[in-house]
This record gives sequence, structure tokens and C-alpha cells, in this order.
Amino acid sequence: MKRLIIKIWFLWESVFEMLAGIHPVPGGFFRIAVRKYRGSRLIFKDGTVLNPGDKYGELHLDNRFFAMLSEKNGSPTFLGLSSLREATKALSALKEYAESNPLLKNVKVFMGYTLINRGITRLGFEVRDINSGFIRNVVSWYEKILLAILHPGGLKRIASKKLVSKQIFITKKSLEKLY
Repeated sequence: MKRLIIKIWFLWESVFEMLAGIHPVPGGFFRIAVRKYRGSRLIFKDGTVLNPGDKYGELHLDNRFFAMLSEKNGSPTFLGLSSLREATKALSALKEYAESNPLLKNVKVFMGYTLINRGITRLGFEVRDINSGFIRNVVSWYEKILLAILHPGGLKRIASKKLVSKQIFITKKSLEKLY
């Protein structure tokens, strides 16, 4: 039953990615879309400023990759350690992609949403609360469903902790410096 749910989920993701202009970053588990920033001005620790109208890279994780990783070994500890190792590779791949792809030439910041934000600052990300309560609730709900489907702990994983999605950012400067 779980395999059927995962197949249906990935079919939905494929349609969504096509409609939303999301494409893979070669060599890693990120998927990306370039968007125009519409929020209020943001200033990051390295001095990078993101103004309304600036382009940014909207990051998504390749959930097929995590499903495969989870199937290899059902241990949540293994999944966490493997994900951390793969994140370093993926960020290096993102750096190379950002340097070589003209589509990302004017992108100063990469951002995404995630429930899994503990310890992510060690990778160079800045973590911030999602300002809109509506967006925070919708994103948290969506990601909890995804986590219940893909994580080895399933529903137990989301029931065991109060998980709230956060917004994560990594600037192009930080990416170039760290990777």
C-alpha cells in the first residue's frame, strides 16, 4: 500500500514540477526554479541584500532521491547521516550549476521551506520563521504528509515532535565561500 501511495505522490510531483518550471540541479538532490522575490527587503549575515523584484533560486528537494535512500536502509539514523553527507555534495553541485548556468546569473539567494531545519546552519543556511501564518500552516501540513509517506518512521515521526516548517536561505556568496 505504501509503495502505491509513493508512486501516486511522485506522479503528482512530476506534474507539479512541470507546471511550476522546476528542474533538476545536475549532480545533487536539489531541484530549482528561478522566481522574482515579492517579499520585504531581506539582509543576510554576509551583507547580501534581497530586494523586491530581485531574482532568487527556489530550492526543492528531489523526494525520489530520499525515498531511494530510505529504502536502502530503514533506519532514521542512517537516513539522517546519509542526508547530511549528500547535502554537502548537493550544495557543491548547486554552486557549480549557479556558476555555469546563465539562468542563475542574477540570482543572489537560494531559498526554500523545510521541516528538517535543525543543524542546517552548519551547512551555511540561515533559518528564519515563515512570516505568514497561513503559508507556515499550509507548508507545514504539506511537508508533514510528505514526511509521513517517505520517512522510515512514518506517522510516528511526525507525531513524536512538534514540527513547524521554516524558511531557509543560502546566499550565492556563502555558497561560493563554503563549497
